[in-house]
Amino acid sequence: MTTKKPAQVGQTGKATPVMEVKKIETSKSSNADKKVWHKQPTVEELQKRIEELTNKLNAVPQDLNAKIEYFNLKKDLIRKLTRLEANATKLQEHLDEIAELAAAE
Repeated sequence: MTTKKPAQVGQTGKATPVMEVKKIETSKSSNADKKVWHKQPTVEELQKRIEELTNKLNAVPQDLNAKIEYFNLKKDLIRKLTRLEANATKLQEHLDEIAELAAAE
């Protein structure tokens, strides 16, 4: 849709040129129509979350050497846990085989 603004006459008596303004049609579905309601956390929940994050941050050593030791220990514990889980799976397989053999007899 195009609208024309009327010519304006300046102090000198000369008219300024007519300017055409094009109106852009907007779609009827805008972001306002797509309202998503999220539950806002309460102050107590936010304070609890801040305390949890602070404690988690304080658990990590701040000294470089202490950080290296901390993360090496963490890596070793993860490695041991992985081996333990693999052994537990293998043990369960053996127990299942034993149960099958016992049931077959």
